[in-house]
Amino acid sequence: MSILSLTLSPTAMKASYYLKPLALCTTLILCLFLGLYVMVLWPAQVRLSEVMAQYEAERTTQMQNQTLRDTLKTLGTMWQSLPEKKELTDIALSIAKLAEANHVRIPGMKYDLAPIENGVTSKGALTFQASGAYESIRRFIYELEKSGPHLFIEQLHAERENKTRDVAFMIQIGTFFKADPSPTPLNRRGT
Repeated sequence: MSILSLTLSPTAMKASYYLKPLALCTTLILCLFLGLYVMVLWPAQVRLSEVMAQYEAERTTQMQNQTLRDTLKTLGTMWQSLPEKKELTDIALSIAKLAEANHVRIPGMKYDLAPIENGVTSKGALTFQASGAYESIRRFIYELEKSGPHLFIEQLHAERENKTRDVAFMIQIGTFFKADPSPTPLNRRGT
């Protein structure tokens, strides 16, 4: 077995003598860079990702809060537009006038008031029979539906009368009413 020996030329030996400190400095700089990355940059990146996740969570919460404020504002506006129970006769009268203006006959109405389970509002229902020409009925129902956001048609049964060729229908209109204000201790004292 022969051992392979490697010998450098004298010029290569002199050059390696000057390159050793440079190689040592390069190794030290690479180790320093790796140490700085591990000790400074990597924790900063981890912290940045945590802060970004927290920012997104806060932003989502802020958007939900804004949506909630907008919803509460809309509900407040809707609540103010709801009629009070004492306006039930006014609603029935306006429906009768609307029917008369559209040449629809309503011989009579009956109504029912029922509290809702949550106790915040109560529901009213107006039920009546009406008859008239098809065009008059169609126009009456259209104007009834667009008359206000608090009225809605719950039931509608229509049939053509054989004798007069008119359309007769049974309709139930529902609405919600504001709850009666409950007396508070301040209201009872008269202040």
